[in-house]
Amino acid sequence: MRPENHIRRLLGASDRLPAGPLERQLIDEAISLADALGDQRLGYEARLRLIRSAALTGDSAISNTALTHCRRLHLSDPTTFPARIGDLDLVHEPPAISREEDQEHPVTGGPAARDRCDDAAGATALRAAPPPVPIALEDAPAWLQRARERATIGDDEGARSAIARCRDCLDAPARPGTMRSGIARLTAELYALEIRMAVERGDLEQAERLCSWRVDVLIEDERLDLAEVELQLGLLLFGVEPQVRRGDLERALGEARRKGFDAEAQVSILTALAELRVAEEAVDLLLTAIKLCGYQPDDERVQRPLYHLARAQLAVHNRDGARAALDRLLRHPLDRAFRASALLMRARALGSERDLLGARGWFTALAQPRTGGHRDARRLLEAIADADRALVLSLELGYSLGIIEACGVLALLLEDLGTAPGVIEAWRRALAESEQICHPHSPFLRFRLARALIAAERGPEACAELTEVFAFVVEMGLPSTERSEILYWLGHAQRLADDDNAAYASWSAALSLTSSAQAPRRAVRLGLALGRLLLDEGDQSAVDVLAHAVRCARLLPPGSWEIVDTLHLLGQAQCASGDRAGLDALDEAIDLAADFAFDVDGLLANITESRAHALDDLGDDDDAVRTASRASALYERMGQRSSAGHASLFTARLLRSVGQLTEAEPWYERSVELLSAEGAVARVADSELTVVRKQRRSALGRTSH
Repeated sequence: MRPENHIRRLLGASDRLPAGPLERQLIDEAISLADALGDQRLGYEARLRLIRSAALTGDSAISNTALTHCRRLHLSDPTTFPARIGDLDLVHEPPAISREEDQEHPVTGGPAARDRCDDAAGATALRAAPPPVPIALEDAPAWLQRARERATIGDDEGARSAIARCRDCLDAPARPGTMRSGIARLTAELYALEIRMAVERGDLEQAERLCSWRVDVLIEDERLDLAEVELQLGLLLFGVEPQVRRGDLERALGEARRKGFDAEAQVSILTALAELRVAEEAVDLLLTAIKLCGYQPDDERVQRPLYHLARAQLAVHNRDGARAALDRLLRHPLDRAFRASALLMRARALGSERDLLGARGWFTALAQPRTGGHRDARRLLEAIADADRALVLSLELGYSLGIIEACGVLALLLEDLGTAPGVIEAWRRALAESEQICHPHSPFLRFRLARALIAAERGPEACAELTEVFAFVVEMGLPSTERSEILYWLGHAQRLADDDNAAYASWSAALSLTSSAQAPRRAVRLGLALGRLLLDEGDQSAVDVLAHAVRCARLLPPGSWEIVDTLHLLGQAQCASGDRAGLDALDEAIDLAADFAFDVDGLLANITESRAHALDDLGDDDDAVRTASRASALYERMGQRSSAGHASLFTARLLRSVGQLTEAEPWYERSVELLSAEGAVARVADSELTVVRKQRRSALGRTSH
């Protein structure tokens, strides 16, 4: 088929489509072919369609560039390029759009967006045409920054439109005294951005062409060392890994050093090489690159090496090194997308090292316990401030992935801070944004939200979220370990929602899915949850469940906390059912805790209190009193007033139950004092104390008579 006919078929097909991306794709292709063929008339007709399409979709930047191009042709030859061709009208006025609408509907790009606004003469010749958007060389840096922002957040259409506007500005007449070098440098940066965009979408052929054009600009700007390096290495400097020969970058670096190339050329090689190396090697390469950049505070060349250095430092767990690099980077005037990314990285360096999705992204990995509290509250608050600023910037950009990541980091940091409402809100916002863009990680974010709701004791809400997560796990056919994990947390949510029958069912089902031999730690965790539920209900089967949990715990490596917990709970269950073997289980729990070098003071107090209750269940009144009083003393020694108050109240009740009212009174008094912060319990203790005093006075009265 002749090229002209092919172009007309493309335009005819576009006429039958509604205004939108598919229609725009056909028009852009027609414009490219017409320009390549040198057929100005067909190019003019295609651009008239572009003007109409842009007017309908509100893409004012595209409309204005196409209008200027078409006006110039119309004014030069109104016969060949008439103002109206069929229903296509050169004076079609596109609707004005606000900046907010422009952000909501990113402008598009293509061959037509690269037309130059090189002649505004005759702008008033068409009465109904809107005034052209002012184009000035001074605006080029701002458009370059916008293009970088849109490219960073994955908005290729918006980036291409901003690139086109930047080129229009660079082609505008320069004011007297403007340095040509400044224009060339901006042009080279624009090409670098386009190269990276082409590489990211896999269009290496276009990236190679852009590389060639960039080298021409570098030569024109007399940046000869960098031009030679880019001519030699090409796309290797823009993130493309060597396909045939390894070591090209290393050889080029050695040659650049031997020839005494300038810092700019060496830094480009070092940075590209660092991106291909493991983190430990990358740190050394990037430190060398940064040193070569010198110490001019506003030198933009150092920004990329600093960013990659921070990533490498975090990868080797050098959080202070990462923070130092990011502190320096964030003093530069970065675009919003770059600044948000750097702020989030610094938040990670200052705060939590935990990953949003955990290892491998499984639910079981997300449920791993934290390693401990945050070491430095001040650094944690700084991290929260950084994550919050990153969230604000992502919201300004309308960048959904950035919003999700910022909310996730913020949630983890607030969790470390212990701010439950903030954690819930952050995960809920991340989930809402994720669902809006149908992101595949939505179920994992929902799981995070559910666990935050459980931590805040909001059981019914957590049940609703986990029910959806479980449906996802079943639908996707995930392994039984994942089903078991969701059922474990669902059981906790159901207990918080006062639905113990449902919790029993969830934990029982989870246990049936768990192999004691292959996953003993999970089996122990489930056994503890189910055993505690049965013990609270007075069900004697708690002993069997917990005995099985103890057997699983003994399969774990020495020093595991699970064996102490299971023995502790088993001892309580055995004593509650009248089995004195429970006392031996409690003693073994204490002995193992001491053997494993645990901080046993709190555990000793807790097990001592459990032993007092066990002795009471077994009918050993005297031993129960002595043990309960000892538990109270142990709690007071640790400064745990509430626990000491409850142990004192239990001691007082034991003494009262055996008729020792005189001995019970001081224990009641002490419990009221220790429980003063717990209003309801303190009032109960005080009312019992009043009764004991009356009973004691009454008994004294009977004795005196």
